[in-house]
Amino acid sequence: MPRRKKNTVTSTDVARLAGVSPASVTRVFNPNWNMNVRPEIREKVIAAARELDYTPNAFARMLAGNRSNLVAIVLGPVTGPYYSQFLLRFVYRFQQQGKQLLPFSMQAATDYATLLERIKPFHVDAIILTSAANVNLLELDQTDIPIIMLDLAINGASLYCVNSDTYAGGAAVADMLVENGHKKIALLSGNGTAKQDFDREYGFANRMHDHGLKVWRTETAVYARYTSGCEAARRLMAGYESPDAIFCGDDVLAMAAMDTLRGEYGLSVPGDISIVGFHDINEAALPPYSLTTMHSPTNDMVDAVVDIIDRLDDCESPVTRVFPMTPVIRTSMRITNPKYKKLQEECQARSSADMALGALS
Repeated sequence: MPRRKKNTVTSTDVARLAGVSPASVTRVFNPNWNMNVRPEIREKVIAAARELDYTPNAFARMLAGNRSNLVAIVLGPVTGPYYSQFLLRFVYRFQQQGKQLLPFSMQAATDYATLLERIKPFHVDAIILTSAANVNLLELDQTDIPIIMLDLAINGASLYCVNSDTYAGGAAVADMLVENGHKKIALLSGNGTAKQDFDREYGFANRMHDHGLKVWRTETAVYARYTSGCEAARRLMAGYESPDAIFCGDDVLAMAAMDTLRGEYGLSVPGDISIVGFHDINEAALPPYSLTTMHSPTNDMVDAVVDIIDRLDDCESPVTRVFPMTPVIRTSMRITNPKYKKLQEECQARSSADMALGALS
């Protein structure tokens, strides 16, 4: 027998039982009005709401205030674990504040103007644009909704920006590899077109030049796509000579390269070839990979975005926050320099401490 649908209790029902006006019920459950309601009325409304098991309509509350407490985040057609970590952190932080995150996907065939028309009806307080979304400066002028660019920079744009320093991160990878005796260093790049993607490669190539070296060979793969990383690794190995290290544009590509070199070529990582990734996704720490990489401070970046949205009413002009990346030295890079051996030991100690805390929680 089909279950009967439970009748929805409205604010009018609560008002009738409490003996007050519907407007009074609205004020009680609206944070902007609550303190201006007489205590005896508030008590009547709360008691009636409990008796009727009334749940305030979230959208009605939003419309009653100056803010919707909705935030849109725009992702591209390829996201992967890196942006999944951002999403999870945003959901956690916004729910702490009573806000709701609305994800939108900007597929390759979708232009920003079309996507914006889909976002507008939700009356969002802000739009978070990630580097996975390919937009240009002219498109960003089409709305008065505040825009925060996350790990995305557009030359000439006067917008809120929260970025990791990918240029310095790429340069740090070159330093790590060269200072540990590597000479034939290949680049397994991603297919990104954002400034942050180019900065990573420029930082790496320019620092290699500072060391008197050129990038040994370059291949391109699709970011965060494992099979594409495997194919690019095979192309790197197709010549008569092999690299002694590969810098990969993200951790998924690095993991794909490691599996390909070990499984198809019988090579040791890092014994024969060192592999370094970028971003430090959670999977990079798994024992089969133990990937040396550059850590993107995703938690700090999310906190910065949330702080900007909280302060939108007080900001006179857009602000930019840039966070440094830090090396995470695991075991996928061959180490000959004592400085990096010490960093590796510190990384292993932190990892052990984190595992211990996880076991206790």
